[in-house]
Amino acid sequence: MPHRPFMLGIAGDSGAGKTTLSSGIARLLGVERTTGICVDDYHKYDRKQRKELGITPLNPECNYMDIMEQHVRLLAEGEPILKPVYNHSTGTFDPPVYVPRPGRWRRGEAHPPGGHPGGPPHPLLPRP
Repeated sequence: MPHRPFMLGIAGDSGAGKTTLSSGIARLLGVERTTGICVDDYHKYDRKQRKELGITPLNPECNYMDIMEQHVRLLAEGEPILKPVYNHSTGTFDPPVYVPRPGRWRRGEAHPPGGHPGGPPHPLLPRP
């Protein structure tokens, strides 16, 4: 009988320790058994474009939330994805990476839902 991956979403403000916490959990569970995805990878615009547009990544219009939701759904169904990659060092996008069929555990990081007034619920978190 196929197993359904366990998914864990970690939310918090910038610098709150999301990466540290998710990395620690991955080490406890076995890094080879986990896959991490980051909401920042789903930005629509690079750093220069955001500056020109006068928007921040906290604005839902600045992110491909629908694609991220689709990717989370596919991973939950045990399917692979081709994930975008945002490079924080350069402020630009690197080539996408292939994420194979998930193992038993899933980890993800996100800023809290509603990180701006009137923000929609985050797709990594349960819907009401």
